[in-house]
Amino acid sequence: MLSAFTARPIIELRARDKSKIETILADGDRVFVGLNTGSLRIYRVNELHPEKSTNGSSQPSASAGRSPRNSTDQPPSQTNQKPTDLLREVEKFSTRAIEQLAVIKEANTLVSLSNYHVSFHDFQTYELVETLARTRNASCFAVTSNIIKDPATGIPEIISRLAVAVKRKLLLWSWHESELHPDVTEVSLTETIRSLTWANATKVFGRRGSAGAQGGRFGAVTTSGMGYMGLGGYIPKPLSARLAEGELLLAKDINTQFINDEGQPLEKNQIPWQTAPEAIGYSYPCTPTPMLSLAQGKGFHASSERCVWKMGATDYDSQIKQLVEAAGYDEAISILDMLEDALLRNKAESLRETKMLKAEKLFRQKQYRKSLDLFNDEDVHAPPERVLRLSCRWHEWYGADNAGTQHTLCVLSSQGRCCRGGGFVSMFMGGRRQTITDDASTKSPRKESTDSDDAASIKPKPSPDGFLEGQDLTKAVLELNSYLAGTRARLQRVIDPATGKLKPRSSKDKTAEETLKALLSSAHDESDLELEKQLRETFTLVDTTLFRAYMFSRPTLAGSLFRIPNFCDPEVVNEKLVEHNRFTELVDFFYGKKLHAKALELLHRFGAAEGPDEAAPALHGPQRTISYLQNLPPSEIDLVLKYAEWALRASPDLAMEIFVTDTENAETLPRARVVSFLSGIDPSLEIRYLEHIIMELDDMTPEFHNRLVELLIQHLKDNARGDEWDTVMEKLIKFLPSSRQYSLSRAFGLIPREDPSFYQVQAVILFLMGQHKQALEIYVFKMQDYAKAEDMVNESRVAAGLRATEYITSQAHLLLGDGVPGGQAGRSRRVVVTEEKLCGVCHKRLGGSVVSVLADNTVVHYGCANRAGIQRPDGPRAASWGRTMS
Repeated sequence: MLSAFTARPIIELRARDKSKIETILADGDRVFVGLNTGSLRIYRVNELHPEKSTNGSSQPSASAGRSPRNSTDQPPSQTNQKPTDLLREVEKFSTRAIEQLAVIKEANTLVSLSNYHVSFHDFQTYELVETLARTRNASCFAVTSNIIKDPATGIPEIISRLAVAVKRKLLLWSWHESELHPDVTEVSLTETIRSLTWANATKVFGRRGSAGAQGGRFGAVTTSGMGYMGLGGYIPKPLSARLAEGELLLAKDINTQFINDEGQPLEKNQIPWQTAPEAIGYSYPCTPTPMLSLAQGKGFHASSERCVWKMGATDYDSQIKQLVEAAGYDEAISILDMLEDALLRNKAESLRETKMLKAEKLFRQKQYRKSLDLFNDEDVHAPPERVLRLSCRWHEWYGADNAGTQHTLCVLSSQGRCCRGGGFVSMFMGGRRQTITDDASTKSPRKESTDSDDAASIKPKPSPDGFLEGQDLTKAVLELNSYLAGTRARLQRVIDPATGKLKPRSSKDKTAEETLKALLSSAHDESDLELEKQLRETFTLVDTTLFRAYMFSRPTLAGSLFRIPNFCDPEVVNEKLVEHNRFTELVDFFYGKKLHAKALELLHRFGAAEGPDEAAPALHGPQRTISYLQNLPPSEIDLVLKYAEWALRASPDLAMEIFVTDTENAETLPRARVVSFLSGIDPSLEIRYLEHIIMELDDMTPEFHNRLVELLIQHLKDNARGDEWDTVMEKLIKFLPSSRQYSLSRAFGLIPREDPSFYQVQAVILFLMGQHKQALEIYVFKMQDYAKAEDMVNESRVAAGLRATEYITSQAHLLLGDGVPGGQAGRSRRVVVTEEKLCGVCHKRLGGSVVSVLADNTVVHYGCANRAGIQRPDGPRAASWGRTMS
């Protein structure tokens, strides 16, 4: 049982004193004791020295666990300081025993019940003021004082009320401030009332065999029954106590019921009392239960016939510690939820630790879902190391490497504690295994877990039967998945899994600080680098454990973990996925970890095989390798070229998508290295790539243009005429006049002079070199194609003249002054390029690029000017190898 109070005797009647204590009343440091002789004694309670006080002490006194009655066997304090001093004794206070006392401070009135009458006494002189005649045969009374706003003025005032039970009547007196109201409210009841309790300022509950709610202001009466089962004869006294706002506790014998101030029962469990109490009271947050030895319970004072005790509340932290040591986690959590933060040293941490201990208990009881959900609760955030130590069985995760070999990672001491990295940590992280053969290639260098990894305040007590197997292991792992997923989400609040760096924190961001406190078992007041290292280690533990959990319970979910940034241990993942023949997931994992060499080697092994492998039929062929290479950045050009070779030889058309597809990776590859690489594979592939970067990507590198001309001419020279030959020739003739980046003299030197198939190519190059007469001779005398000769003349003379005329017209508009109608403001012409301005050709933002302004003031990129149809007069052609024949 929880020792919420420590009893200290403060008043004891002497042995020769034949009086008996009937009632007590505590007011400040005064205690009023009503005796059976009708005398009233007033005591002053002396405070003990701090070193002698037990109230609020973290270590209860020796009598803390005893009943107050047993405490009377011990003598009072032997120090010179007495617990109480008798200030006064009023012998003629009443002619009969004083049964009940109360005080109304605002009216300076002491209320007493004696000789079946309620009387008023002066609170200073204790002289009788009035005996209420209407209270003859009164059985009990109750007093309440409340601050209530006046409905007319809205000014708050103190209203005190006195309810007196007289047989089957209820009488109500009221005090407004200090004045007694002359009107007395009388309510008739169906039964005699034996106890009264005020529920609020206007409702009073009277008890006998049933419970009734009395509205003091309006006079309304409601009743609510309380079931009672027992043998006939003895009828226990009904009891009641006001609890929190709007709640009351009713007691009869050992039965209890919680109700609201409307008389409606509440859905709460009964209090398990072993014997019927004689009185009950409420002291936040506990309900003291005076036993048979106590006649009254008054807040923090209790009395018997011969003694009065001061009930000192035990320190709340000590109460919680006592409950936790007794495994009363539910009660401890309930008390912590009710108490305010100021009443405890560290409420949040105490509540968190208690919930984790409860979760461990639930786990040992095989209530895995409740346990892991509690560990994952938002205000718990249990450290992963603590959760993963709950079980010490791990061989189900690996299976026996050899028949009859028992794999044991965790050694349990005689106290049942895991001595070396036990629990789920062992299962998932793949600790050091004792096997007959030691395969170094499958080992992963990981640290062994020790008890020092736990938080200093966490001392779980695993039971020796913490080994899981069979269905228990499966159920536990399925619930563990959700816990690890929740922990992973919380880790992402403070560390970026993509970069492994701490996320920026602000002093106002309490969520990140709470996450750090919860997930890091050690102190976290170190530098950001140390925090980052610890968090990465924790993230690695969580992700690797989650991977193993998926592989054990739901292997299909392992792939989803690899498609997002993660901290899984590569060697552990490699070992388990290979063991289960899940090579597709292994490729995804290698890609996420940027272990591209391992992934491509795996794809090459399965893709280049003669036939599909049963372990990974989806990886056969070059398709997966091509897709993988397309996603590699230009920085991985060495790997791209190394593993693209076998794909190009297996499927050239499909593999060329690595280099010519419309993606950023393909467009930004080092083009010179790609050209050099493709030249060693197949010249036709080199031609295709050069055509792509020149005609589609507008690459103006002279070397590429010269190389393309050279390859086209060489292809024509090496192959016989046919449809393919004609197609290549057509490409060459179209390319020669469209590009200005290749060397005309070099191109002319590559063409066979006497081969009639190359006459037209010779004529085109001569025309571009300005040798119009020689070109015309080839068309007329060698080819005898007069139509092409005429077209060439028109192009060189008429078309050139027309272009010059158009050029002069546009220049006139540009150069004329501001005053000319239709002019473009002359040399002062200007355009405004804003951030939102778009190029009229490619429809992209102009930004800070070099621009070209057309005659109609249209602004385009300088590189888009040719595509816009701007014609410039022919001028000297610059080329890398010269423009004239030597």
